[in-house]
Amino acid sequence: MQPVSFLKSFFSAIKYPFFVLIFSLLLLLPVKEKTILFEIKKGDTLRDIAFNLKKEGFIKDRIGFILFMKAFNKEKKIKPGYYFLKSSFSTFQIMKKITKGVSEKVKITIPEGLTIPEIAGILYYKGKIEPDKFLKLCNDPNFINSLGINELGKGLNSLEGYLYPTTYFFYYGEEPEAVIREMVLTLFKEIKEFQTGLIDSKFSIHQILTIASLVEKEAAKDFEKPLISSVIYNRLKKNMRLQICVTVQYALGKHKTRLTYEDLEIDSPYNTYKIAGLPPGPICNPGKSSIIAAIYPAKTDYLFFVSKGDGTHHFSKTLNEHIENKIKRRK
Repeated sequence: MQPVSFLKSFFSAIKYPFFVLIFSLLLLLPVKEKTILFEIKKGDTLRDIAFNLKKEGFIKDRIGFILFMKAFNKEKKIKPGYYFLKSSFSTFQIMKKITKGVSEKVKITIPEGLTIPEIAGILYYKGKIEPDKFLKLCNDPNFINSLGINELGKGLNSLEGYLYPTTYFFYYGEEPEAVIREMVLTLFKEIKEFQTGLIDSKFSIHQILTIASLVEKEAAKDFEKPLISSVIYNRLKKNMRLQICVTVQYALGKHKTRLTYEDLEIDSPYNTYKIAGLPPGPICNPGKSSIIAAIYPAKTDYLFFVSKGDGTHHFSKTLNEHIENKIKRRK
């Protein structure tokens, strides 16, 4: 046999089995499973749920799913909530999941120094927790009174400063009331270890949280927090206006890189350029290090501070020193 003819016969013989082998191997490769957070709203009927399940690709036959649920007498046992459903789930697994009534939990981290609206945004984005209801409850004196902390702020009308920033595990779509209660309870658990300092302080817990919120917004570095806290205490002791820019930004309702003279004239109890003493309440929700700094300020004679532009500050005892530091900063 000629060499060319032999090679043609050889490749012809292996061609078909070779491609069958490759195709078979491809079929064995794992298919990427799809997982979707599936919502069942209050008031959703079995037909609504079947429609949404088919829309997401979890079932092929809506009528078949409805009959399946009715056959097992599960139609009225479906619980509203959020459920992780996988594309590999059988109809039986889907039925078991949505009738068990245990909604999924999510890990949500609340950073330090956020305001109530900013926290509401994170809770909704991460955990589908209703923001409007959350905001309403945080500013509802009757609800705040039910928390048993109203006396701390002489009739609180806002929970700004009382929502402790840390990592939580909430249910998707959890009731805002339960979320708020856990955040406030966590605050008081965390500051319990500093009870002695709070008792010895001439300031109320509400005032401490207010000072802590100012420190939180002004200090980018933890090691400077007791120093900034000392400036606040020293100015209060001398009956000097605090003149802290972040309080003006809170009064304006927005962050500005540079405040104008017009901004400093805003008529607000939070404008510490115009009012004496502390603002009526916290301007954000401070973290533990800021609260500690507010309870235990550094012992200094500092009355002024100005940013260096790198996250730290120049501290000074006199106005002349402060002016010199501001000139350095501009240069």
